[in-house]
This record gives sequence, structure tokens and C-alpha cells, in this order.
Amino acid sequence: MVRVSTADDRGRIRDKAPGLTASNSGGAFDENGNVVGGTTTYLITVTEPRDGWCTRNDLIDWGYSDAGIDRFFGPESDGPEGVTGWTCEHIDHIEATVVVPALRMVDEAFSDPETPASILRHGTT
Repeated sequence: MVRVSTADDRGRIRDKAPGLTASNSGGAFDENGNVVGGTTTYLITVTEPRDGWCTRNDLIDWGYSDAGIDRFFGPESDGPEGVTGWTCEHIDHIEATVVVPALRMVDEAFSDPETPASILRHGTT
């Protein structure tokens, strides 16, 4: 699934909303403020049933590990058109309520970014 970038303070990429977008380039304004001349380009964005779903491979491409996927997002579900995964709404909810707060806490708690990994190594041996 290709994700079109939108403004997101967490660096996540999400799909554009469906609809019609028109953009004008070139031309000039007449005495009434109307654009005269130039080119109008129309972009039609259509959603498919698959667009609202994220697969395990999508999440791996975004940097999650298999273990992290299972732990954060739970079991996969059957979606439209034979897709197996999670709804994007579910992914967004878990990222907003679990993943991002945990990452912020770890980021703010240590001055050295290597410290959390070091603590984990000592705690498992």
C-alpha cells in the first residue's frame, strides 16, 4: 500500500482523503479578481476497500518487528479482498495511546539514547 504524506507531528504517513482536488497554475487576474488563462489540473483520489487496512508487511516496512507487531496490535483479522491485518484506525489508536507515549517517556527519561538498550541487555542476562 502506498501512503501519501500528510502533515503529522509523529512522522507517520497517512493516505489522502478521497475526493476531487483542483489546482490552477499560470494565468492572470482580471478586474473582478477572476483567474483568466492558465491551466487547471484535476486530481481524483479514490479509495479502495483495501485502503483502510494495514498488513504485517506494511508495519514491518514502517519499522516494526514481528514481536512488536504482535505485542502492540494483537492478532490479525480478515479484511476486504482477502487482506489479513488490522484497520488503519486500530493502528492509529494504538500508536497514539500506547506506542508514542511509551517512546516519549523513554526519550525524556535518559540523556544517552543508548542507555535503555544497555539496561535491557543487563536485565536479560
